[in-house]
Amino acid sequence: MRILSVILLLSSILYSTSLPEVRDAIKRKKYEWTASENWITRLPASMQKNIVKKAKYPVSMKHTGLAGSPAPANWDWRNHNGKNYVTSVKDQGGCGSCWAHAACAILESAILIDTENPSFDLDLSEQYLVSTCLLPEEGWPNDCGGGSPLAVVRFLAKHGTVTEECYPYSGRNSSCDERCELWFRELVKATTWAYVNYPGIEWMKENIQTGPIYVSFMVYYDFFYYDSGVYKRTSSTEAGLHDIATVGWSDTDSCWICKNSWGENWGENGFFRIAYYADSKFGIETSTLTYDDSAEYAQQLVPNGGEKYNSSEKVKFIFKIKEYDSSTDYANLYLSTDFGVSWIQLATVPVDTGYCYFTIPALPEMLAKVASQRNPGLYDISDSTFSGRGTGFAKFNRAVPAKNSFCIFPQPARSYVNIALNSYRKTDVSISIYNLIGIRILNKQCSVDQPAAVLRLSLKNIEKGIYFIEVRNSDFKANKVLVID
Repeated sequence: MRILSVILLLSSILYSTSLPEVRDAIKRKKYEWTASENWITRLPASMQKNIVKKAKYPVSMKHTGLAGSPAPANWDWRNHNGKNYVTSVKDQGGCGSCWAHAACAILESAILIDTENPSFDLDLSEQYLVSTCLLPEEGWPNDCGGGSPLAVVRFLAKHGTVTEECYPYSGRNSSCDERCELWFRELVKATTWAYVNYPGIEWMKENIQTGPIYVSFMVYYDFFYYDSGVYKRTSSTEAGLHDIATVGWSDTDSCWICKNSWGENWGENGFFRIAYYADSKFGIETSTLTYDDSAEYAQQLVPNGGEKYNSSEKVKFIFKIKEYDSSTDYANLYLSTDFGVSWIQLATVPVDTGYCYFTIPALPEMLAKVASQRNPGLYDISDSTFSGRGTGFAKFNRAVPAKNSFCIFPQPARSYVNIALNSYRKTDVSISIYNLIGIRILNKQCSVDQPAAVLRLSLKNIEKGIYFIEVRNSDFKANKVLVID
């Protein structure tokens, strides 16, 4: 024990910078930031190095400049037209998972920006990325030992991550098997990604106007003491690389505005400002993610609504599925006769075929859905089910969603909207409609006495426009966009 204490003491002496030294250097160089003790500065230098990454030479990737108009003098996604599109600050603890926190932070903001719903309580799982769901790549372990900015944004665009509720953060290396049972229902994917090295101020500003971006920079030991102001480094000793989300800039103060992952008690409520030329290799690696809610992974083509079919009639089921790689995928057709509680696989066809046949059974209630075989949930179009109503015929009405979720129809809606809810059991349901600034304008409480049900909600007193419907019970909470035409 004494030997260990001596080693920790020596490491602190060799590598750390004391608070008086930092404050003296700030004063001497006339910098405009303040330093103070915090939970990180109280750690031995050897443990401080665990929350940053070992410096690695980044992957070289060319980029082209964007020919846009000059950027405004100031930008902050925490207050953009009076709305906050930046999610809450997280605390990575002693795990070197800054890369996962930065990636989830920019994807969360991208979703709030695209859906124009800043009040939506969105929390994506960093632990899903830290676990073995994302395998080692690019020479990085992609766990608490650090991760690759390139690998993680590629992964989020190709595979996505789940919600925090599905896989809560534990700040340790973990197995992918620890995610929730229905993890594939929780997947959230980015639409596009980009990665560059040292892109320059103008490139960063233009991309930040689309949404917060992922930035790597070199942490020096004085940065751990940051409390407020515009940081410029005073130390010459490198601690390691660190990844954060840059949410804006200020030409007034010549700085970037950044969201950190060291908790709200560090810095400016979890954020910090760093000078454009802070000599910290800011932007050594930079990544972006975009999200487009209108980019459907799967689309139902036929039946397309309102068709009637006789029992025992052969039906051609036509669909379109986007493929994001060159691997062959297969679509499975499933039938259900119990409101989607259980499904029977009826056919398997290559995705590039885009259609399959099945025969309508002589049953009063029948549902059908198509889902990807390689990526369960990724191309699931359970919200677009072919459903039977009444003996002897079937009608496509987009009425039955996946378990523990809901769908709405018609869309756009007019004087009313139907909400199809699929729960595991009888339940009490709360249905709320919010406008784009997050004000609730309608709420309805009701009881559902069967696993799947369709509820009708009157919209007579609501003006035309874009809204959000929130449906919640004791099992789940979900939001969808509602257009009233």
